Amino acid sequence: MGSLTGRRSACTCWHSQVSHDARAADTLEGTGCARCRANHGCALLSGFSVLLAAVGLYGVVAFSVAGRRREFGVRIAIGAGAARIVRLVLSYASSIVVVGSLMGVTGGYALCRVLESRLYGVETLDARSYAMAVGLFAITAIVACWLPTRRATLVDAISALRSE
Repeated sequence: MGSLTGRRSACTCWHSQVSHDARAADTLEGTGCARCRANHGCALLSGFSVLLAAVGLYGVVAFSVAGRRREFGVRIAIGAGAARIVRLVLSYASSIVVVGSLMGVTGGYALCRVLESRLYGVETLDARSYAMAVGLFAITAIVACWLPTRRATLVDAISALRSE
């Protein structure tokens, strides 16, 4: 409740410099709340898109690992260690992540160029934002690839060779 009164008093103080109409103060306060709701909506949408990317990458990598089960069994049978299998799965996943990151950064840059000409204060190249987005996507990819990678290392060579 204290933050609401603080916002009202800040809104009223700012409003008192402009006009003495009480309805205008309510309009200003409503604008702040609408902006806050829009920011929360964007954050929710961003979180959902990260979750969707993680689930999609997990699905692709898990499907690839399931399809290559026999290959992993042969590799383990001839002496490949778990580290080699992990490297194989992660190299496949990292190629997907690199391509997706390049496409995302390129698309983001192009969209910022369009928005820069239409909106005030939009920067074309905000390297910190791009680096944070790529870093978040890389962390998401590592988390999404953990279970399929673990499954690939636990393949039993004999059962994988007998399966077909």
